[in-house]
Amino acid sequence: MVKILKRRYILLRLNTTSPLSQRDVAAIIKESMRSQPLTQETRMGLRLILYDPEKKLGVIRCNHRNIDEVKSFLNSLGQTELGAHTLRTSGTIKTLREEFHLDKGR
Repeated sequence: MVKILKRRYILLRLNTTSPLSQRDVAAIIKESMRSQPLTQETRMGLRLILYDPEKKLGVIRCNHRNIDEVKSFLNSLGQTELGAHTLRTSGTIKTLREEFHLDKGR
């Protein structure tokens, strides 16, 4: 039987002083994953969905099985140039958009 992986969305705040685009943030996260001992399943399921450069808030999508591993990875980015800190986890991206007034565009 095939198990369906449920998606979870993690809201994170970046404490960076330099202005970053969504592409820059995704590249820094991807580069940081290389130096972290993450499982292959976690690496494949991790994706930056949304980033608001004005509010410095981003939404990361991952699988429900890897939520703890992804959150600890993102919180470890606090020592990098991103200075990431996870704020909230949700089962739908709509909840995060409404609660934190994030723009729907990429």
